[in-house]
Amino acid sequence: EFDDDGTQYSKLDENTFVFEAKTSLNDFLKIVEGELDYFDEIKGDNETLAGLILEKTGVIPKISEKIDFPPYSFVVESADDRKINRLKVNIKR
Repeated sequence: EFDDDGTQYSKLDENTFVFEAKTSLNDFLKIVEGELDYFDEIKGDNETLAGLILEKTGVIPKISEKIDFPPYSFVVESADDRKINRLKVNIKR
């Protein structure tokens, strides 16, 4: 699926999505109907989901590694030595 801005994502069910890691935090929060300032205090200078994850972990996480920002739980679906490519997110509503 694509939203109006061209962001690529898949909605697996009401609370589970798969996003390209390069998705902007604003686009992510619009798509999942989150508060647009939710990540402001923890994102540092980062504007993407990948940047947010790297800000928290300090390293590129392994595939299947879980990173929590309640109510959002991210699982790395695809990554290589240089970058995170795709994330699955589950939202606990």
